[in-house]
Amino acid sequence: MVRTAVGFTALAIGLSWAVWIPLAWSASDSPIKDLGSFGPALAALIVVMARPDRRAGWVSRLKTWRVPSRWYVLVLVGPVVVCAAAVLAAQAVGVTDLRFNDPAQLYLVVPVFLVVLVLGGPLGEEPGWRGLLLPTLTERTAFPVAGVIVGIVWATWHLPLFLIPGTPQSDLPVLAYLALTVALGVIYGAVAEHTRGSVAVAIVLHAASNTAAGLLPVLPPDAGGSSVPFLALTALVILVAAAVLGRDVRHRHRRHRPTH
Repeated sequence: MVRTAVGFTALAIGLSWAVWIPLAWSASDSPIKDLGSFGPALAALIVVMARPDRRAGWVSRLKTWRVPSRWYVLVLVGPVVVCAAAVLAAQAVGVTDLRFNDPAQLYLVVPVFLVVLVLGGPLGEEPGWRGLLLPTLTERTAFPVAGVIVGIVWATWHLPLFLIPGTPQSDLPVLAYLALTVALGVIYGAVAEHTRGSVAVAIVLHAASNTAAGLLPVLPPDAGGSSVPFLALTALVILVAAAVLGRDVRHRHRRHRPTH
C-alpha cells in the first residue's frame, strides 16, 4: 500500500511539475500548462500497468457511473449553492465591485462546463486522486485520515501554478487556496466513498466546482481585486469538510461501539 501510494504521488507530481516548473521559471502563460493537469491520470495508468493487481479495481472505479440520481443533483447543485453563499457573505461585509455574468449568457454554462471538464483539471486529475490514491490509502487507513492525506498531496501538487501567469491560482492567496484544496479533497473523497468509488461522480463534482467558481464572482478578478469572496468560499468549504469528517467519525464510533 505504502509503496503504491508513494510511487503514484511522486510520479503524478513529477509528470505535472515537468510541465509547470519551466513555465513558472520563465513566467510564461502558455496553453501547454493544461497538459500538466493530466499528470495524475497518466501516473495512475502507469502504476496500474506495472501493478496488474491494481488494474481491475481502478478500471471498475472508472466505469462506475450508475449511482442514485440524487448524487448527481448534489454534485451539480452543491458547488453553485456554496459559491452563491460566499458571494452573499462578501456583499454582507461591504464588497460591492462584483462582476456578475449577463443572465442572457446562461446558455454558455454547458459549453463552459465541458471545457472545464476536459481542460480544467477534472478529467486529468480524478482518475489519479480519487481513482487510485484514495482507495489505496483506505486499504490500511480509515477514510477521514485518508481523505485529509489526499487533500494535502493534491494541494502540494498545485504549488507551481501560483507562479504561472494566467492561472486562477496566480491571483489567489496561497494559504487560503491550500486550505480550500485540502477541504475539497475531504469532500470529493467522501462523495467517492459513498458512490462505490465512482470516479465519474468525482469528475462531475470537480467540474461543477470549477465552473461555479468561474461563473460566480468568487475569484479576485471578478470581485474587483478583493479576496473576500474567495476567503468566504474557503471558510464555507472548510465547514462542510469538517461536517463530513465529523459525521464519518460518529458513524464509525457507533459501528464499533461494543454492545452489552
